[in-house]
Amino acid sequence: MKRFAALLSIVFLSTSLLFAEEPTVALVLSGGGARGMAHIAVLEALEEEGIPIDLIVGTSIGALIGGMYSVGYTPNEIRGILFNLDMIELFSEAVTEEGGTLDRAFVPDRNHVFNLRFSGSSIGKTPAIIGDQRILELLGFLFAKYPNPIDFDELPIPFRAISSDIMSGDEIVHDFGSLVRAIRASISIPLIFAPFPLEDGRLAVDGGAVDNLPINVARALGADYVIASDLNAFINEDKNQAETLSGVVIHSLSLVIQRSAFAQHEAADLLFTSDLHDISIMDAFKLEAIEQRGREAVERNRPQLQALRDRLKTERDLIVRDPHRVGSYALKPDPIIRSVAIENISLTPKPLFFDESLFTFMVGSPLDKEHAAELALRLRQVRKQNSLASLSYEMKEGGTLGILARSFGQTGNHIAMGFIADMGVSNTLNDTYVWFKANAYLDAALVHVGRNNLSYTLAASLGEQTAVTIGLIVPLENHRLGALIGYGSGSLTPQASVVNAARSAPLDRKIRSEFSYGYTIDKQASLELALRGDFIFIHDSILGKPFVAYPHAELSCVYSTLKKRLAQEGIRFESSFVAGYDKRFLFSGRLRLHHHIRLSFFDTLGYFIEAARLDGPRELIESFGEVAIPAYAPHTFKRDMIQVGTHYQRYLFDVFSYPSYLRFDIVGALFNQANPIVELLPARTGFMNLEAFDLGFGASFGVQTPAGDLLFSVGVSIDGAWSISMGIS
Repeated sequence: MKRFAALLSIVFLSTSLLFAEEPTVALVLSGGGARGMAHIAVLEALEEEGIPIDLIVGTSIGALIGGMYSVGYTPNEIRGILFNLDMIELFSEAVTEEGGTLDRAFVPDRNHVFNLRFSGSSIGKTPAIIGDQRILELLGFLFAKYPNPIDFDELPIPFRAISSDIMSGDEIVHDFGSLVRAIRASISIPLIFAPFPLEDGRLAVDGGAVDNLPINVARALGADYVIASDLNAFINEDKNQAETLSGVVIHSLSLVIQRSAFAQHEAADLLFTSDLHDISIMDAFKLEAIEQRGREAVERNRPQLQALRDRLKTERDLIVRDPHRVGSYALKPDPIIRSVAIENISLTPKPLFFDESLFTFMVGSPLDKEHAAELALRLRQVRKQNSLASLSYEMKEGGTLGILARSFGQTGNHIAMGFIADMGVSNTLNDTYVWFKANAYLDAALVHVGRNNLSYTLAASLGEQTAVTIGLIVPLENHRLGALIGYGSGSLTPQASVVNAARSAPLDRKIRSEFSYGYTIDKQASLELALRGDFIFIHDSILGKPFVAYPHAELSCVYSTLKKRLAQEGIRFESSFVAGYDKRFLFSGRLRLHHHIRLSFFDTLGYFIEAARLDGPRELIESFGEVAIPAYAPHTFKRDMIQVGTHYQRYLFDVFSYPSYLRFDIVGALFNQANPIVELLPARTGFMNLEAFDLGFGASFGVQTPAGDLLFSVGVSIDGAWSISMGIS
């Protein structure tokens, strides 16, 4: 029934072509990935001969190039746009922005470099290899002057894009609605790009899966003459390619798409077949060679092309077009943005923790190249902040800028790995000027196991501390109960930290047991009460206390919309209060507020305030905080401090598709003078000991990457401290 209904729809929509007075000419462009540049030579040849095009039907890259031509781009303009794209930037996008682990107060957010999600029936957290964020941004801009919805018959040249319903296998002929969504659906090469959700709820993949050369569709729409360009007519017989993973995938796809295409070759009045057998559909670095093969295909078929021209000349007027003209699309005015609307196009929509206010800076502006670049930057930032698969846009009727948000439904089961590292030189170290520290970690979880809905966690780290922790969590909607036990060894005291050149072997050991209750609100705010028992064996006998038993309780709170250090806007408040016993009652309190305020599209002003009064077992690193003055090396430990800082940050440019920033920091701090790396601090005698002051100035260049924020920094202080560092966190 679905196929019969689709056929009736095609017949009905083709009446305008069937009853045309002149014979109609359709151009059919096949899919073929990067090979699609050969289509440009075909378009130019048709214009040279004056052959008119009344309908374009395209699949995959054929839909993109055909769609551009149908709205008024010239072949020369199409070449200029596609050949000048940064292919590394376009195809190096992560499939989804990975969210960090659950926020905990004063614990660095873990950014996962590798994250494999799985369930009982599937493996993988995403349905693709390459992310489509940059591609969607490109499509949003290329077709902004024809808003959604639009009848594709009302375009300068009527147009159809072909995709496939991944669930039913039915062919989808896009003839109405959004050009952006229709073309994005058509280019969804399986495994390479994620299937795309359509307005009617269907999930679409590349049209090549069912009809890579849709000549029959053009005929059904009433075309009297069909000119077709097939990018995949020549088979690559190199068997060595079948011994690589990419080769097997591409050859398998080719077998599927070639079968349906070959069956339709005879239905074309003129067929161009570019010999591209030795160029992969993913080889975006041979565009000139691909276009040259297209020209060669045109010249091989020049006699047939001219014969068709002569035949058409007797039936209708021919128009030879100037190849260097300005296309009709470029002559249309840029759309003016009047309002903003957000649409969640996820298959399983989840709450979005942002609204239209983030994009109202575009209201009143034309969507020209400059403003589109600003919009794209904002989209990437919000996407990263909210861990989305894509955050794209399209123009809608009435000047509405439609923001399309998409996330993937993910299982909580995962295995993830990441790292944090930094190195540098500073005069604030002891017995040396150089430091290097690195920590790698692994996180794993099995969620909703068994009838009791339990979750199991595993955390391991390697670096300053080698530790393994096993946990059990009982989720109760927004509440959770947890229990864990862990064992670690390494640097547990300031004297054993990696910045101490005179340290003894880091052989300290710790056993921890913990019971906790947590409450989370909208992934932005969390409250946790933890009861812990620590049993610590200190290797350095100079401390005079080789064993520490430390029972304590911690109440912590985090509210955060600020996930990364270089984020341009957001707020993070965290607090921790600890009460424990180590031959006497101990109490610690710590508060910190970070706030980043956007001044303009490129500029951010931020500030932070921190107050810490820490009183734990004097031998342990966790009994101290770190001075944040830019001139100070890491692990400059203090147990009492008040710190205030501000920074100015400016977006510079993209480095391999990742945003880079220049940042200036000013931080002042009051703190106690004692250095726990070289001495054992005496027992506290007052509430806080604020004996010293320093003011530091820092400058840094940073890049936001999937592995974390990469920073190159220099700092000096009025007290003579200085440092030069680089790191990723």
